[in-house]
Amino acid sequence: PAPAAAAARAARAAPASPSPGPAEEPRKKKLTSLKKRILLERVERYYAVHPEARPKATVVFSNVARRAELEDVEEREEVLRDVGEMCRAVAPALVVEVAEEDEGEFAAVEAHFPTTEEARAVASALGERVVGGSRLRVRVKGEGWAVRLVDALRAEETEDPEELEEAVADLEAVAAAAPGALDSFARDGVDCVAVYATRADAEAARARLSATTIGGERLRVVLGGDEAAEHRLALRGVCSAEALHDDDELDEIEADV
Repeated sequence: PAPAAAAARAARAAPASPSPGPAEEPRKKKLTSLKKRILLERVERYYAVHPEARPKATVVFSNVARRAELEDVEEREEVLRDVGEMCRAVAPALVVEVAEEDEGEFAAVEAHFPTTEEARAVASALGERVVGGSRLRVRVKGEGWAVRLVDALRAEETEDPEELEEAVADLEAVAAAAPGALDSFARDGVDCVAVYATRADAEAARARLSATTIGGERLRVVLGGDEAAEHRLALRGVCSAEALHDDDELDEIEADV
């Protein structure tokens, strides 16, 4: 039939369509600083009109996602949704958002609750959960308990950035291995401060860390973080400026003290 033959000839005459190249990777949507600011302003305007809806307590998740991951809008929404679902198993959160505070390579995620009791219940239940091979670092904001490792770093370690980083990482590993949910770890001069979710966690960690020996010396550990100063005495006027330059005299003064 003529129509079929004509269609066949037209098909043979038509130029071949180019073969599709490799599929392009979809471009990730970034959340700009302007968008972040607009979102925060909208939230604040809502709370100004509905003050009764403002959360009374916040649970901080310190290690659920790396900061770079949350720059992508879709990944960010997925992480926030996952955190919200974990919370809902214990108590529903009013709002789940990325915190402004810096947790290093990780971005802290905050879940806000209408009562302190609900926030504490969530932190207690999820603080024992293991995700991706790591235990979640969870705390009620403003309620962490600190354990101070006094003089944990040698003065010479603080002078070499690489040696200092390695020493702090080793101490953090020791603190993380202790009983209790370690929330954060930071250097403070030659001391290091480990923050745990609850007082019970901090006390259990202190007991374990106090029995730990590093470099032939047992760690000196006190509960209370910055309150460690209450456990020290400052003896003023016992050493002259000249004695600081005489090792023998300085050793004698320290022995006398």
